[in-house]
Amino acid sequence: MSNQKRPIVWLVNRNTGHDYSGAEKYGELVPLTEGLAHPFATDRFLALVHERLAKYGEKDYLLLSGHLLQNAVAVAYLARKFGWLRFLAMHMKTRTYTERFVDLRHLTNPIVYQRLEVLQEKGGKTP
Repeated sequence: MSNQKRPIVWLVNRNTGHDYSGAEKYGELVPLTEGLAHPFATDRFLALVHERLAKYGEKDYLLLSGHLLQNAVAVAYLARKFGWLRFLAMHMKTRTYTERFVDLRHLTNPIVYQRLEVLQEKGGKTP
């Protein structure tokens, strides 16, 4: 038996009316919050995210669920901490989850900023 740790799927907010069983194949489900959580208490939520996502590993996922502000705080925290994030997105028609990886580290490269400026000057069209 392998001693490799199973990934964790961090749920931003576990809602009792939603079936998350499809996400279990990606790892152990661990909610940051459950049920009703005040979405505008972002300072308290950020403290909670900082405490709980300190254990976020390279193979873990963030599952966006709950209020938009809470999702935004969790995404911003991981993006700032690592420069990347791995998350699960639900396809609404099939009710299945798809892995997504966003790498933001290239945005610190000045060449990227120069290319973005050129795109903006050309009205967003690719050179």
